[in-house]
Amino acid sequence: AVEGQMASGRLAFRAPETLFLTSGDYHLDGMRAEGDPISQVVDAEYGKVLEIDLATGEVGILSMGHRNMQGIAIGADGELYVSELGPRGGDERIRIKRGLNYGWPSVSLGTAYSGTPLPTAESVGAHDGFEAPVMSWVPSIAPAGMARLDGFHPNWDGDLLVGSLLDRALHRVRLEAGRVLYSERIPVGTRIRVV
Repeated sequence: AVEGQMASGRLAFRAPETLFLTSGDYHLDGMRAEGDPISQVVDAEYGKVLEIDLATGEVGILSMGHRNMQGIAIGADGELYVSELGPRGGDERIRIKRGLNYGWPSVSLGTAYSGTPLPTAESVGAHDGFEAPVMSWVPSIAPAGMARLDGFHPNWDGDLLVGSLLDRALHRVRLEAGRVLYSERIPVGTRIRVV
């Protein structure tokens, strides 16, 4: 069965005419639905980051192997980042690179919700053979919307701000030289889906 809460559907714009769209796997992952995990089917648009040329209308697959990306933003370094809901313990911050496979559901830093290894996992607790995230949240925070801060305060400008559903907090993430320098938890006390 297709599960709409796994749709992703977040957008980011890069001037002059490129739109990025996150497309979730709808739980068509080989665990909750029969068949091959759709995020690993090369020509399927589910479980992918899509790149849309607004001038021509052409749509291409930028990256694959994703589960449910609820946040997307272009960092101060010009790189594209997504926050992805993983299974238990597998929430990730990912730097998207053209043509790379991020491994879902063949690899994950998380486990099944029962705490057992994922039945589809070729590698447990690692990203062997696939592109690894720049960071992972353990325990899971259920990352949601994400935005780059600009014009807020000189000490924060350029940082990424991530909302969380489970953790009920904002997470301010500082990137430096393509890696996460730190992640600061800012308690809010309510679920934050949109930033």
